Amino acid sequence: MRLTTDTESNEIDAPGPEVCNYGRHVCTDAGVQGQKLLVTVVEASEVLGVSRSVVYELMNSARLPSVSIGRSRRIRVKDLEDFVFALTTSRV
Repeated sequence: MRLTTDTESNEIDAPGPEVCNYGRHVCTDAGVQGQKLLVTVVEASEVLGVSRSVVYELMNSARLPSVSIGRSRRIRVKDLEDFVFALTTSRV
C-alpha cells in the first residue's frame, strides 16, 4: 500500500496492515484498496458460471460457506477461491 503526504508528492511505504477505527480487527490491503470482500449470490453465480439455484444448493449443503447480513446472504471472495481450488485439486 502506498501513502502520500499533503505537502509532498513522494510516496512512502505504509508499515503492513493498519488497525481500523473499530479496534477489533485489522484492515487488509484488499479492504483498504476498495476490492470487495463479500459478493452476492448473483455475483458468485456469474463468477462460477452456474445458476443462482446451484449457488444456493452449494451454500445449503455447506460446500460453499456464506454469511448472513440481515436478510441477505453473502459469500466471501476467499471462500469462492477456496471452493474452486478444492474442485481443481480433488480430481486426480
